[in-house]
Amino acid sequence: MGKIRLFILLFMLSVAGIHAQSAKMRKALRYMEALNYPKAISLYTEVAEKYDLPEAKLQLAKAYQKTNDFKNAEFWYAQIVTTPSSTPEQKFTYGQILLGNGKCNLAEYWFKEYLNLRPYDPRKDILLNACAYQQELMSKITGKVE
Repeated sequence: MGKIRLFILLFMLSVAGIHAQSAKMRKALRYMEALNYPKAISLYTEVAEKYDLPEAKLQLAKAYQKTNDFKNAEFWYAQIVTTPSSTPEQKFTYGQILLGNGKCNLAEYWFKEYLNLRPYDPRKDILLNACAYQQELMSKITGKVE
């Protein structure tokens, strides 16, 4: 009889945890839709740290990207792109963030990963040579922008 009560108690606690997680995700989504990224980040961080949900991590990456906090966006995208369920677009976005954070060689790696899944992307030549293209662009504006 004691085992049944323990099982029921554990089951009820897990259901309560799932409900709390789901409620926080819905509330965080409302904050995202209202463009209140700091509050969304707070809730998504709670869920990501407590439940390790990929969707919370993805939303965190997007929220940090929207707030131009590319260091944190890079951190969360790094956790997303290494999962089997990551999309080509997430790999592309991660490459863009890495490029913006000055990690050119790593960005080229992720652009190649993206192009393995989207080989007919018209930006293929630029993505495969992102470092050289970035240096070319920077050399054109050197001395022209303060």
